[in-house]
Amino acid sequence: MNKFSKIPIPLSDSIKRDLKALFSIGLGVFLFILFFQPFELNHFTFNNRLLFLAGFGAIVFLVMACFHIVLPVLWPKFFKTNSWESEPVYLASFLICIISSVASAFYLRYVGSVEITMYLMFKIIIICIAPVVVLQLYIKDQSLRRQIRMLQENLSHVHAKLDKYEKEPGAENIELFSENKTDKILLRSADLVLVRSADNYAEIVYKENDQFKKKLIRNTLRNIEDMLGYYPGFIRCHRTCLVNKNYVEKLIRNYMGQKIILKGYDAEIPVSRQYQLLVKEALNNG
Repeated sequence: MNKFSKIPIPLSDSIKRDLKALFSIGLGVFLFILFFQPFELNHFTFNNRLLFLAGFGAIVFLVMACFHIVLPVLWPKFFKTNSWESEPVYLASFLICIISSVASAFYLRYVGSVEITMYLMFKIIIICIAPVVVLQLYIKDQSLRRQIRMLQENLSHVHAKLDKYEKEPGAENIELFSENKTDKILLRSADLVLVRSADNYAEIVYKENDQFKKKLIRNTLRNIEDMLGYYPGFIRCHRTCLVNKNYVEKLIRNYMGQKIILKGYDAEIPVSRQYQLLVKEALNNG
């Protein structure tokens, strides 16, 4: 007997938390009946009355623990966590209320020797409804807390990704698709130099092993610009061109207008008048 009594019963933190909450609800029922005295128990001595009233709290605690802890452990597929946050919760709450009321009425009649009347039964039902309401508030509170924890974890994950990108600028990968998604190119944002419109194609200029390379994919420049919308390093300088501002060496002006000179790339990229101010602001901020 001593051997088995030393074996610890594994209880998760959530079950321990639920037991504390249910015990607090049962204690609340006991204190309510003790102070407001809805039943005539004059035939009890003070100590016996306290012991008898504690039984009401025990009934409420045991019934709620059965539905909220024991049955979900025995039949986890039927009593899912989410089921307590949807329609089945109303049936469970109804059963808790009915069973608690019937058990309390029998307890009052056969242990307390109190005659059960309709009015007394009405008071018992009202008293048993209150714990169910408190239990639902507790379940809702736990559900909201779980959602908050999940959102905080997701937010931490997003912040970690953002910190990684801030620490390693250009390390994120860019995937550019053709219009029918049969062709694609995957490269780091730091390696993408510029994108130019070429009729029904987009010419992708990128750097690989310190060499400038080109690839044509069948897509419009507008669609490519939308794909690059999450990467602020790319700016529109002309109706036919998108450039990576990190490759811009300087902005020059001649009799034909403004031009962008790229680092190591032997080509002048035109800047149309409507994008001149945007290009200047982007380069100054960069």
